[in-house]
Amino acid sequence: MIKVCILCTLSAYRALTLRTIPVHCAVVLFLITTHYLSFHHLILIDISAKEWVGCSPLTERKTGVSSGVFEETVIYLFGGFNEFSINTIERLKTGEKDSRWEVVRLERKDEKIIQGMGVKQIGSNEILLFGGNREVALSDQAFIFDISLLKLKELESLKSPDSFLQFEPKIVGANVYALGFAYNGLHVFNIKTKKWSLIPESDWAKIKTA
Repeated sequence: MIKVCILCTLSAYRALTLRTIPVHCAVVLFLITTHYLSFHHLILIDISAKEWVGCSPLTERKTGVSSGVFEETVIYLFGGFNEFSINTIERLKTGEKDSRWEVVRLERKDEKIIQGMGVKQIGSNEILLFGGNREVALSDQAFIFDISLLKLKELESLKSPDSFLQFEPKIVGANVYALGFAYNGLHVFNIKTKKWSLIPESDWAKIKTA
């Protein structure tokens, strides 16, 4: 069964952000409003059968959510906004029957989970989280979320604060490349050295992919 997941909210606003993330052999589509409206439900579509499949609602309404997939089976949602910034983590295990969204409890409550962060799996138990915004203030924070220990490990800060809601980061070679909202260029994280750098748009042709 090939499925597509859609997170959406109905609104009078036209400004929407579309993201695609692979899950199994499918594509997860997140339709997220860029205004202060929030969603609560997720819809699954069985592409092969061309039919809608029910799914449990999120644990709370939110928008501005950072999303990522771990091992192509578990969908993670980080932070968000609903009148105030939300610092929770939710996950859905897509490979399990009748799976429901659940809140992931960190070892200690941490206010660093905010809306608009960049999200990318970089290890067997590690998800890279970076940037984002709390209300209108952009962040330069970066850390690794250890899934097995449920801990956040701080990294060096981004070279420029930014929000990453609109685009999904990509791994090429030993680097994570992320296109943000504010900086006119690429944020680059080296997985081996754990260091950040910036590549202005004028230098994109010089990027080494090996």
